[in-house]
Amino acid sequence: MAKEILKTTGGGHASPFEKIKRTNDAGMEFRSSREFSEMLGYGDYRNFEGVIEKAKEKLPARVYSKELIETIFRQPYTKGQFLVDAGIARRQTAAEYLKELERIGILKPHKIGKETLFLNVDLYGLLSK
Repeated sequence: MAKEILKTTGGGHASPFEKIKRTNDAGMEFRSSREFSEMLGYGDYRNFEGVIEKAKEKLPARVYSKELIETIFRQPYTKGQFLVDAGIARRQTAAEYLKELERIGILKPHKIGKETLFLNVDLYGLLSK
């Protein structure tokens, strides 16, 4: 029942967030950053380009990948398990990638109990406007 509420608007129609949902070959759901930015009213994908360029310039080549950037832009927060589930890295390597993203200022860690969640600072800023 709760899933259905999230998937529909008041009139029983699919929400805009559900309309842009895609599923990869592994069955993982994702949304295109381009469509996501348009849905939020930013209209222009270039609002995300600064962060993407920052990642390309400052991350070591062994860390940077298009898939990594897409994964950290799926939600305003991320964690190592998201990278593992996306097939980007194993647990220890995922932790290293998140620390690199923290080092260059894209992610900010927040310890919650035993788990560390990483806030995507730029995405959160866009969503907060």
